[in-house]
Amino acid sequence: MILENSNFKIMELRSVNPTLSMVVEHYAEHVDKDYFVDIVPTLVDNDPCIVGTVIHRDFSENTVFFLRQLTGPYKDPGKETIRGHFAMNCRYNSFHSSDSQINAVQERKLWIY
Repeated sequence: MILENSNFKIMELRSVNPTLSMVVEHYAEHVDKDYFVDIVPTLVDNDPCIVGTVIHRDFSENTVFFLRQLTGPYKDPGKETIRGHFAMNCRYNSFHSSDSQINAVQERKLWIY
């Protein structure tokens, strides 16, 4: 409901059980970060992730920008953001949004197909 009420349209949605190779590929640029070792086990287990793609109904060329605003930062997200509503803490933040159009295309290939 949060996405639809913010003028996004859900285009694709599926349930995925992430594999180790999927998580390592997705977070490849973060391998040297301190949180990498902690986050991998939280994503590679028996719990599925819901993945999807969305488009902003009015500003489709700026979907990434508007979705990032709605997602909120991983540290101290505002209550009006998705992470502000659902995140357990900054490492378990319940929602990912691509940081660029290029990464959105790559991540869609990894998670949707």
